Amino acid sequence: MELSLSAVTREGVGTLKVRKLRNEGQIPAVLYGEGKPNQNIAVNGRELEILLREGSGKLINLQLKLAKGVKREHVLIKELQKHPVKGGVTHLDLLRVAMDQPVTVKVPLRLVHEEKRPRDGAVLETMIHELEVSCLPTAIPEHIEVDISGLNIGETIHVKDLQLAPGVKVLNSPEEALVLASAPTVAETPPPAEAAEAEVAEGKQAE
Repeated sequence: MELSLSAVTREGVGTLKVRKLRNEGQIPAVLYGEGKPNQNIAVNGRELEILLREGSGKLINLQLKLAKGVKREHVLIKELQKHPVKGGVTHLDLLRVAMDQPVTVKVPLRLVHEEKRPRDGAVLETMIHELEVSCLPTAIPEHIEVDISGLNIGETIHVKDLQLAPGVKVLNSPEEALVLASAPTVAETPPPAEAAEAEVAEGKQAE
């Protein structure tokens, strides 16, 4: 899935200039990669907010406004910096990508078919929430499905168990655990004799 993001070039990197950009709804960024010089730009903050709802690993069609028109480049978000208190994005790094060369991105996991699991009360524990994958920019998946319909208590789904789309390679270890099904925790009930002694002791304390 390809998303669009508009941007403009920017001059200077001082605190006052960056603050002015943010007040105008722009987020400072650096565009780099593909053997080209690094370029200081500012992206549309509102568009970025909408884009991030789709995930930060998506292919982006960057539309950079220049004096002589608009320059379009395909990019990926490689790093996000956020405000420590407010949580908003304060800066980002954008990597230029070639459409015919593999890229490395992080893709979220999604558990599917839980409704088909046995009603055994198992506690499902997700060990990790995303995987690092390598693929062409046009093949970046929105998510990777983990089918848990056949997962029984005491069993684990590993990276090697995944069904991946053609051209998508997971870089994590094949043995890395993704989801574990554990038996439900049951509170221990004391033997009848111990329970009776406890009741007698409580009665004496009450007297």
